[in-house]
Amino acid sequence: MLPCAVMSVRITLQSTMANMTLTVPLRWRENTPWVQCHEHWLRAGDPDWHAYKDGGLCYIHDNEWTDAVGAMESECGADEMLQGCAALCAQLSVQLMERHLLAWRQKLKRWPKSWSAWGHGTIGTKEYEKVRAQRTAEFVAAYSKMPQAMAK
Repeated sequence: MLPCAVMSVRITLQSTMANMTLTVPLRWRENTPWVQCHEHWLRAGDPDWHAYKDGGLCYIHDNEWTDAVGAMESECGADEMLQGCAALCAQLSVQLMERHLLAWRQKLKRWPKSWSAWGHGTIGTKEYEKVRAQRTAEFVAAYSKMPQAMAK
């Protein structure tokens, strides 16, 4: 296993507490941080719900993570980008956990079509590659507004 930092975290989601584990690899610029949710309402092991058997969450495509990190680095600089990367990981993983909790409470069986998500495996990679330039431009636009963004 690669060197990493592992943290147990307890957060509030839609008026309930959720236990999770965050594993941040030493090479987090190239390797997406691993987020696991340890709650009974998570549909662990169901790829259609973007969750692995161990409660791991597929909250971002690996290529999208790398592109977002690059965009943050170009806008904020290497020293300031960690805060933005942490926020991106938190925002997307919490959003996915909130969808699992909502689905459990509403007894939804299928991932609603109105909830956008990448496909699985090579299908998801092809979907992302089609919009990669647009997504990267969106990342740059968003991160250029961060307080840490460098003056151009």
